[in-house]
Amino acid sequence: MATGSDTQAGLGLYDLRGTGAWSQGLLCAQAAICALAVTIALLAGPGFMDEASGSMPYALVSLGQAVIFIAGAIVFLRWTYCASANVHRIGAQGLGPSPGWAVGWYFVPIACLGMPFVAMKEIWKASIEPRDWEIVKSTPLLGWWWTFWIFSNLTGLVAFRLESEETSTEVMSYVETLTIVSDATFVPASLLLAAIVGRITVRQSVYLPGE
Repeated sequence: MATGSDTQAGLGLYDLRGTGAWSQGLLCAQAAICALAVTIALLAGPGFMDEASGSMPYALVSLGQAVIFIAGAIVFLRWTYCASANVHRIGAQGLGPSPGWAVGWYFVPIACLGMPFVAMKEIWKASIEPRDWEIVKSTPLLGWWWTFWIFSNLTGLVAFRLESEETSTEVMSYVETLTIVSDATFVPASLLLAAIVGRITVRQSVYLPGE
C-alpha cells in the first residue's frame, strides 16, 4: 500500500504523498463504515449485538470495521514513522519522541493516552518551521482529534470489558449504548485525523527536491 511513499530523495526524506493518500482514504472509509454501523444499530434497536437474534447487517459491518481499521492502522503508522523521520532530517532539534516512539507510544498502556498526541503535535509544528518549531502555534484540529479519539477508545474499551464479564440484559443494554457512542465519536476522530495527515503531507512535500 505504500505506492511510492517509502522512496527517499535529497536529504533522505520520505515522500509522504503515497502513504498519505492511502491513509486519508482508509480513515475516511473508517468514518463511513462507523457511521453505517451506528445507523444500522439504531434502526435495529435493542439487541442488535445479540449473537442469536441480533442484526446480521450489523455483524457484517462490524467485520468490515475490523478489516478497515487494521489496514488503516498499518498505513497510518507507517506514515507517522516517515513523517517523524522527516522532521528530524530537515533540522528540527529537541524533539521528544523519536520516529520509532512516535509509533510505539500507541501500544504502551497509560502513555498511549497522551504521548502519541505529543508526537503528532511536534510533527505538525516542525513541519511548518523545523528550526524554531517550539514557537509555532499548533492547530485546534489536533486537540479535537485527540479528544474524540480518546473518548471513542475509552467507551469502546468499557463496552468490551462489560460484555466479556457480564451478559445480563441490563448490562448488554449499556454495552450497546457505549458501542454506539464509541462508533459515533470515531467518525469525527477519523475525519479530523485524515485532515491532519493531509496538511502535514502537503507541508512536508515542499522540502522534497524539485518542489
